Amino acid sequence: MLNMQTEFIDVEFVKGRCIIVSAKLHSFDTTVVNAFHELNFILDTGATSTHISKASLHYMGYTSSMFTQDTQESFSITGKYTARLCKVRRLDFCGLALRNRTVKVWEPPSNHHVKGVIGMDILRHFNITIDMDTQRAIIERSQAAEAILRGRV
Repeated sequence: MLNMQTEFIDVEFVKGRCIIVSAKLHSFDTTVVNAFHELNFILDTGATSTHISKASLHYMGYTSSMFTQDTQESFSITGKYTARLCKVRRLDFCGLALRNRTVKVWEPPSNHHVKGVIGMDILRHFNITIDMDTQRAIIERSQAAEAILRGRV
């Protein structure tokens, strides 16, 4: 039996509908130690994949030439759009370092403080309980996440 780590994270509830969490996007440049940018993400169990804003990717050294030419139809809080894909070197969420993860490139409204969407491609590694009274998410890494941490996946 694996010891699963439980984390209690404060979340922001926007208009009673969206749950906002933070995650760290690491720089594309591997020579820069601890170069990351903490971003606000919507925690979305209805999204199949994770989205990160084009501006945030550019800020961390990912150029448009790194985005795939292939596109996928996608839906977000801004409606239906065609997304390109980008492989990010590392994204940290709730103590789990996800490496070489393909994400959809997203263009949120310019005044939006949310810079991405955490979708089920990442959330499937966690058991999540939302406590509406305390506005806190209880996130427990699943056995699949523990296997990732131990280098088995």
